[in-house]
Amino acid sequence: MSDHRPRYVYKYLPDRLDRIGDIVVNRRVFFSSPAEFNDPFDCARGIRFPSPQHLTSDDELCWRWYFEHLAEMREGKHTTEENIRDAVHAFEIGKHRDLRFVSECEREIENVIQQYGREMGVFCVSETKESVSMWAHYAANHRGVVIEFDHSSLVDPHGEVRSFNVNYRKSLPTLCEYRKAVESGDMLEFAKLFFCRKSPEWGHEQEWRFFTKQGNVCLDLPELSITRIIFGARMPVSTKNLIQKWVQNEIGNITLSDSFPSNESLKMLAKDRTLDKNDISPNNRMQPTS
Repeated sequence: MSDHRPRYVYKYLPDRLDRIGDIVVNRRVFFSSPAEFNDPFDCARGIRFPSPQHLTSDDELCWRWYFEHLAEMREGKHTTEENIRDAVHAFEIGKHRDLRFVSECEREIENVIQQYGREMGVFCVSETKESVSMWAHYAANHRGVVIEFDHSSLVDPHGEVRSFNVNYRKSLPTLCEYRKAVESGDMLEFAKLFFCRKSPEWGHEQEWRFFTKQGNVCLDLPELSITRIIFGARMPVSTKNLIQKWVQNEIGNITLSDSFPSNESLKMLAKDRTLDKNDISPNNRMQPTS
């Protein structure tokens, strides 16, 4: 998956009318805390320290930086001249080559990552609406729905809500990447590094994540941000009719589609229904709900 921002993104949902209705009728989405993901291995839980036997000049600079900021990370104190002297001494005696010390540092950084995860929120979507496996896994074996969003309308122009594509890699972030994220002073850059990195085994999901600087919060959707609702191939007709009524009475300007398996490839396609639409005014920003 490239860094190019797709025009539309897709949320797979099970056949739970409370969750579907919260988005379609109440027009809001829930930003959960990454620290509370069901899969504890969903994101990068730590960093990869450089091998003591193969240190580059950049690795050494990053270790010096790490030593200088140990007091700040452990005790919340600002870096002082004394910290810098201690850092120089620790580096000179080769403390960073002590495997027990490195293991201790790994645990400390894991705690830092968990703390960041508790302080921010994330809303997960996909670039594709055609994945058979996601229709089965996330949309209750084709009984649920896929909701299509206009990507640009979900991003806050003031930077309160930003989106990043998931980076599918086998390796953890490096110490140098960690340093860059910390020095940026931007919590969402930290989120990009750790909470947008997953195993390549998940690459078929083509995932994007929207982040906000507050976790476990509902944000109002801008009008016109929902562009389509795709019914699962096994969704009961009565449920489809109810959701169609919601769209006609509450939202308008949303295309309804039925999903069906392709005759030429292993993917799900969507055929649009005919539905009258009502004009509503756009709003470009997501707002917190009370």
